[in-house]
Amino acid sequence: MGVCVDLQVGLTASSGRRRSHVPIYEFYYAGETHRIAESTYSNFANPQIGEKREIYVDTESLDEIYEPIRSRKLNIMTCGLGICFAAMALLGLFMVYVVE
Repeated sequence: MGVCVDLQVGLTASSGRRRSHVPIYEFYYAGETHRIAESTYSNFANPQIGEKREIYVDTESLDEIYEPIRSRKLNIMTCGLGICFAAMALLGLFMVYVVE
């Protein structure tokens, strides 16, 4: 288990003005306290500071993390956006070929 101790703020590449966050987790391994940051900035599915979440850490290098709750929610959001774009493309084709 890891505890979110901070939310690091970054700016999105598209606008340069919108803030995104990446959680920084603290966990204990081999008798030492470690801090590690998630690699993906987002405004979606971030934990609250002090919230405990299940995390998986690469124990050989201690620099890679997988956080199932956040990753799953971001993947669902990405798939949802993909479905919306596909539906818009199909609607566009329908409008071009059937409505004419």
